[in-house]
Amino acid sequence: MKRTIAAAMAAICMLTAAGCSRSESMGECTVEETEAQEQTGAAAGETEAQEQTDAEAANGLSLTFTTEERDWYNEDKTRWLLHGEYTSVRIGGEGYEAAAEKIGAWSEADEENFWKAADESSSDGEQVSLWDEEGGTDYYACSMYQTLESARADRQVISLVAMSSSYLGGAHGSYGYTGYTFDASTGELLDIEDLMTDAETFRQTATEAIVQKLQETYGDGLFEDYADTVAQIWSRDGGPKWYLNETGIVFLFDPYEVGPYAMGAAQVTLPYADYRADLAEQYTSPESAGEGFGKISAGTATVVTAGDDAKLSVYLEAEDEYGGGPLTVELGDQKLAGERFDRLTDVYLIRTADGRAYALTTADYASEDYVTNVFDVTEGRLLQTDSLSNAAISDTGVGNTELLSLRVSLNVLGSYTSRMDYQLNEEGKMVRQSELYQIDMVNGQYRKITTAREIPVTVDGEPGTLAAGTEICITATDNDGTAVYEDTATGETGEIHYTKGDGDNAWTLYIDGVSEYDCFDELPYAG
Repeated sequence: MKRTIAAAMAAICMLTAAGCSRSESMGECTVEETEAQEQTGAAAGETEAQEQTDAEAANGLSLTFTTEERDWYNEDKTRWLLHGEYTSVRIGGEGYEAAAEKIGAWSEADEENFWKAADESSSDGEQVSLWDEEGGTDYYACSMYQTLESARADRQVISLVAMSSSYLGGAHGSYGYTGYTFDASTGELLDIEDLMTDAETFRQTATEAIVQKLQETYGDGLFEDYADTVAQIWSRDGGPKWYLNETGIVFLFDPYEVGPYAMGAAQVTLPYADYRADLAEQYTSPESAGEGFGKISAGTATVVTAGDDAKLSVYLEAEDEYGGGPLTVELGDQKLAGERFDRLTDVYLIRTADGRAYALTTADYASEDYVTNVFDVTEGRLLQTDSLSNAAISDTGVGNTELLSLRVSLNVLGSYTSRMDYQLNEEGKMVRQSELYQIDMVNGQYRKITTAREIPVTVDGEPGTLAAGTEICITATDNDGTAVYEDTATGETGEIHYTKGDGDNAWTLYIDGVSEYDCFDELPYAG
């Protein structure tokens, strides 16, 4: 019987993840602790969230994100105290050397501060008891995360948005968003004042617009004094929280800032086009920046596409009170309406070096049943060129104009989330770059499975077996009969060959004719 881990962990904090060991490749799940880690009870792990080679990066701007995981235990390792994850970024591409150096230094310093805070907070896990002690060490008591996502990257700016979350005891965790925008030429971190040519006018008109848009979006959910809070963002320490995307300037408000926790984090996008007279063109005209990519604010998105004056909008044309409806793309007077989805999760505009422009969308039927679509919007035309089921834009967003890393949902021996690189070719098709999907080792602790019987395998092309009681993790699969595994004790790798059932057993895999549920003690819940 599968363990419903995802639902249980959602009760702990806003995001779910568990430790995997230190590794240079995404699929590795070997446990290796240094002497210092054994003394503190911490174990570290690293996964490539998006992989680009140096040669690929040299062709143009690229953002590579790496997620490191660490875990803290008590002295006798009987309790898992805290789990931490941090996503760092590396900049690549010819002409972006200064930005690569300064943004790299910023990311390293921020990461050092994060792990220092996590180490200091690990002691909170001694006092927090979320699970019955008889449940063993399967669950961590506390957690800290910082994820990072691309919002816009081109010759003008590199803008990132970080989401920090933690659970250190109490009724629920806490979370919030922070934007970081850098000059793409110099790598300097920009202040919002750097964007303004007429600061006084912009602050006044922006304040009024933010107040109005918050009211339109959140209505009675806002605190009574929310307008006063908005007016004060310019004078508080650090100023407003913001970042740039393809559409405009996005202003961020954490839970409890303008509304209760239940309302969540609020954000408002002010389109560049509405404030041309008050903003510096060198940072706020992505349509003239040439090659690059940027996130579009879903639902209210209006951007000017490269090469013409046609405006692009992407949204769900609501059919019910919950906002679900057909995925709709408008470009000038053209309109395409496709399948109905419950929500639109991500939209990016990608501009390639040779002048092509594509809108890349991810929408969800329901319960993480994703579809990613590609629309060619070059020079005023509107044409859907590709569609991939069970695929979503990576958690870190787009990192390259042509090589795209997508998150793909699978169900192979309990492994649910995988990643695959796709090349966006000249026809707007997503061309798979590998035979194997790399299993996402976030939640790696829960992706370890133990054989319940002897299982036939292939090691270095030769037939072999895994003895009953062997702990392994699945690291890759072709999703068509072959799963790559690693023995967590020895590090030995090999292949497990399986077949898919049919009829009432269509969702069950079989190894040498034996059901997967009889081959392993337990299989993780796959979604």
